[in-house]
Amino acid sequence: MTTERANWTAWGFAGAVALPSGRLNLGPNVRIEHFDADRLDELGGGAPRPEHPEVPWPAYFSALSTQVIVRSGCVISIRTEATTREEAWDRIERIQVPPVIAALAAYGSPAPRIELLRIAKTDTNGIMSESTSRWAGGTLGGFGSRDLTEEEATAVVARHAAGGRYAADICRLYNDAIRQHDLSDLTPRSLGNVILNYFLVVEAIARREKDGGSIAGTDVQIADKQIQKLQKALSTEAPVAVHAKHIRATLRDLDRLERRYLNQKIEAAVARLGLDPSVYADALEIANLRNTTLSHPGRDLSQSLGEMAVVAERTARAFLTSFIDAHVS
Repeated sequence: MTTERANWTAWGFAGAVALPSGRLNLGPNVRIEHFDADRLDELGGGAPRPEHPEVPWPAYFSALSTQVIVRSGCVISIRTEATTREEAWDRIERIQVPPVIAALAAYGSPAPRIELLRIAKTDTNGIMSESTSRWAGGTLGGFGSRDLTEEEATAVVARHAAGGRYAADICRLYNDAIRQHDLSDLTPRSLGNVILNYFLVVEAIARREKDGGSIAGTDVQIADKQIQKLQKALSTEAPVAVHAKHIRATLRDLDRLERRYLNQKIEAAVARLGLDPSVYADALEIANLRNTTLSHPGRDLSQSLGEMAVVAERTARAFLTSFIDAHVS
């Protein structure tokens, strides 16, 4: 893969309650301008209309990202520097478009909309080449279909009944995650949401694990020491905030001893359902990603999340299938 950075320009329509009457430069890399027919032809015409491909697989699926369609008298063009077309799209949508929307939003409802149609590599003279639609990638996959055996067909019937009876809500979470994955625009934030949705399946199954409820074995001694430590701390003169800190810390320790934390519940679910240790490792990796990055809107999501989305689907599928199988009578 090349690491050479290049200039890219994306363009499309801008719609808002108030728009410039002529040409408006929002800094050196963003321009909004009225267009005539010649300018529109120069920019590549109207919005691309992607079509589902014809492929040789015996069975396949094809999903195209949804579009916000905008028609107005103004074209917007946004330039950025990036190594790949995908990185350029991400930078433009995640970093450069939001301030434009915010700048145009001050004049009333409805909120501004921007529909970016195409992107092209741009040379030092401003000449654009290799113009493509942003939807060129899409989601496409083929099934190497075969017939179910009689035993497998019987299992499918049983799983359907058990899934509807014991896991209807979890089945719905998994289906929603698949649909969002197919319609993702493949930006880091979109893929992050996909991963979070797949993890909801794992979490829902883990949450059905009962708490330990009681502390046993050597953990009793540990808990006793924690409580004595808390009693000693509370017997001393200290601000309320300090006492509250000690109480919360002790509660966290006791919750851990009673196996009330999600990671502990995931571990218990893996053991009860007989899942492979690699599934447990993947689930913990996703949980860590959620806790450190995905659940924090301000965190940088520049890293590639495509492979992790695949891992998240595989992990959710393993949990769901084993959970349903455990309820098949």
